[in-house]
Amino acid sequence: MCLHARRKEKLTLDVDVQDKIEDELPTLFHILKRRKRYETREVRAIKDRQEHIYTRPQDILDTFITHLTQKYGHTDFDDNSIAIMEAAIPQTCPTVYASQLESPITYGEILMARRAGFCHKAPAIDGIGLEFYTENWVIIKSDLKDMVNHKFIHNQVSNQQKHAIMLCLPKSHGDPTPDGFRPISLHTTEYKILSRIMARCLRPIMAEHLRSSQFCAVPGDSILEAVATVCDAITYAENTGTPTCVLTLDFESAFDRMSHNYLFIVLRRYGISKRFVERIRNLYDGATASLQINRMLTVRIPIQRAVRQGCPFRMVLYALCLHPLLRILEDRLHGIHIGGITRISPVLAYVDDVTLLVTQPEDFDTILQSIHTYEKATRAQLNT
Repeated sequence: MCLHARRKEKLTLDVDVQDKIEDELPTLFHILKRRKRYETREVRAIKDRQEHIYTRPQDILDTFITHLTQKYGHTDFDDNSIAIMEAAIPQTCPTVYASQLESPITYGEILMARRAGFCHKAPAIDGIGLEFYTENWVIIKSDLKDMVNHKFIHNQVSNQQKHAIMLCLPKSHGDPTPDGFRPISLHTTEYKILSRIMARCLRPIMAEHLRSSQFCAVPGDSILEAVATVCDAITYAENTGTPTCVLTLDFESAFDRMSHNYLFIVLRRYGISKRFVERIRNLYDGATASLQINRMLTVRIPIQRAVRQGCPFRMVLYALCLHPLLRILEDRLHGIHIGGITRISPVLAYVDDVTLLVTQPEDFDTILQSIHTYEKATRAQLNT
């Protein structure tokens, strides 16, 4: 009887919020809803790089493990290319941002980070969701503040807290290989609170350095401004007869291919203090993930590169890493000049979605050379 009650409780926890009412008993609707949810995530067959198709659950699991181990494994980098990317960022003295990056974390920052999260999301390996911190805030806020500051100031983030559960969700194009699945990492709530606070600390730096071309995570900018700028450029080109090519760039697995060596070198160039960079490094060094697929959990896979999807830091870190390429292109491309005075920036980006406004044939060579240098520095790969 107790076992039956536990199963019923699990059933009500595993349905969407809009599909249940408070104190409602499980019904056939909930059972079918849960079954449909599992079926959409179930992987019945997978194809490896040698075109072999596997249908046994263990073979499917082994194929994913091999793929993800190679995908997130250590990669070589080119020092000269990193130096070129680093030089594109104006040097900023670390003392400029020292007060906002080195100050202990306050109650207000923790509360903002907690409110920025979403409830009713799948918890990580410890099973503690955001609801626990919300319901017990008055009781635990003092201990939580001490714990978060201990991790922040003394770099005491344990390997267990850096461990995530990784789900591979199928993409829309139906690729039967592991590349056709998007890996999403489920982190512990305390890890997300800390990384969300640290990401917020970097917003003023982004507002100063990234405003001209990056429209994501920059205070005061939005994707609507990027769209409006492209529309203005197209309208001007049509009215004046200016030859213009709107070129969009797509980097393959952009977040997953980012080199950690490049990441930590470039961050120092923005004037981010050495201690703060070490705190970011501490969140990533020794990070691991266990793949959950077909209701099975794998051994730990080391994450030696990538800004993980599911980490609150990912947007900020990727935008800062991409900015050197955007700055090089912005300086070297001709762009569109309205009335001979106002210049529309030839580079517009929203995270990894990059749009270029090309007006001269020789600009294409500049773009290819710059991207090639960026690829060697970060191990990114343009999806042609």
